[in-house]
Amino acid sequence: MIPRSKDGTYIVDPPGGSGPGSISILDEGILVGAFTKINFIGSSVTAVNAGGGQANVTIQAYNTVEEEGGALTQRSTINFVGAGVTAADAGGKTVVTISGAISILDEGILVGAFTKINFIGSSVTAVNAGGGQTDVTIQAYNTVEEEGGALAQRSTINFVGAGVTAADAGGKTVVTIPGVTGTDSCELEWGAGSILVTTTTRYLFPTGTSGGSGGNAPVNPIQIRIFKAGTLKNLRIRHRTTGGNANIVTYTVRINNVATTIAASIAANAAGLNTQDLVNTAAVAAGDLVDIRVTKAANIATSPNDITATLEWSL
Repeated sequence: MIPRSKDGTYIVDPPGGSGPGSISILDEGILVGAFTKINFIGSSVTAVNAGGGQANVTIQAYNTVEEEGGALTQRSTINFVGAGVTAADAGGKTVVTISGAISILDEGILVGAFTKINFIGSSVTAVNAGGGQTDVTIQAYNTVEEEGGALAQRSTINFVGAGVTAADAGGKTVVTIPGVTGTDSCELEWGAGSILVTTTTRYLFPTGTSGGSGGNAPVNPIQIRIFKAGTLKNLRIRHRTTGGNANIVTYTVRINNVATTIAASIAANAAGLNTQDLVNTAAVAAGDLVDIRVTKAANIATSPNDITATLEWSL
């Protein structure tokens, strides 16, 4: 039977004790003192009466661990996981090393784990925003030019106009711009200073040829060679002055010495001075020869002066 004092404390006097009922307390093998009571302090240690003369003392391995400021449930074990962290027993301590490496993935495929990221290219910028934050700005494209001049970089490109479409297809943005057809054209020009008065068939000079700026219309055709397939249309004729009577003068477009349906007629003395054919068309191929023929129903008293003709060539 172990005797008790009046306050109910058991009196134990083990060898080496410093007094009745005292217990020697050591810290890492070094004597702290001899005491009759032990008080466990701190939220990470608990002592409970388990009955049968036994006290159960539970000591957590740590006090509080937080994740981004939020306390986790206390446990007796901490498990460090992940390739970027290691824990080892060294020098009487548990040494935890966190490398700080970040796993980098490209379209879901791991490239590697790194402690540094270097952003390259004029379309991406990284700045220290303060407060432990880095702001990375990535432009959607690098450079867009208008007729050789660079536009301001933006994160969005807006394609406008009925002739252009943009769609997401096959993991790409596909922009479709249709080719231009039937809208490019140029103007062919002919002229003569005079078409004379007789019914002899004559031809206008192509602009730039000898006589084309004031000579009499020749009796032999001077032709323009077509270098690309297209369509001839919109014949327009102008007389600078009127002729001597109302007899009709007809101007006809020919291809390879064959008359087409493109033709315009006007009375030699017509006050309006202009005539045109904006209805009829004719197809041409590369290498075709084109001229404008002048015919009269009857002699005209005097010739109109400075005749000019234009013909649209649509490519």
